Amino acid sequence: MELENASDYAAYSKERKFVTFVDEFERGLHLFDKAKEWADLIKCLSRLASVLSKYSKYPIVPSKVVFCKRLSQCCNPALPSGVHLKALELYSLCFERISKSALSNDIAYYSSGLFPLYRYAATSVKPQILSILSTYYVPLSLSALKPCLPGLVQALLPGLGEGEGSEFYHPTMRVLVKLLERVEDDDAILSIFWGAIWRALLSS
Repeated sequence: MELENASDYAAYSKERKFVTFVDEFERGLHLFDKAKEWADLIKCLSRLASVLSKYSKYPIVPSKVVFCKRLSQCCNPALPSGVHLKALELYSLCFERISKSALSNDIAYYSSGLFPLYRYAATSVKPQILSILSTYYVPLSLSALKPCLPGLVQALLPGLGEGEGSEFYHPTMRVLVKLLERVEDDDAILSIFWGAIWRALLSS
């Protein structure tokens, strides 16, 4: 079911189970305020994942701005890969749940933590990031891709930095080629794609 967020709450707000879902999710978000070490963050992320799974009938993520802020914090490169993997699990769970239009509308929120992570991610984390970007970002409409395209391209380019012999060169290149094929028929968006690559090369 594809619903926009404004109508989501109107559609479900009278359901007691939905009200319970929102309450449990927001209480899960508040747990981050008490987190003191990285193990606590994994517990907080697991709690949110459990709530989303428990109420899977609702194609909604409550308090999405705060939620995305917490995900972004858990993508901090200073944190261990276990936290990153749990955060990516939650990204996937969220993107599988919401509609493409909902992701398109809120793409800036979701991308703020996800895009910078690939450059610093451990080898165990990089495949999960590539999978998320290929599965959920590349198929978006051109109008949705346009504003995030520079960030998406620049997020992927570090995967090519170590040359063809590196473990992630070819997987990264496959995602970039899929992205290029997605935008190549629109000259304006194609120019954004190449512009992002040239800017990255000039600044490297």
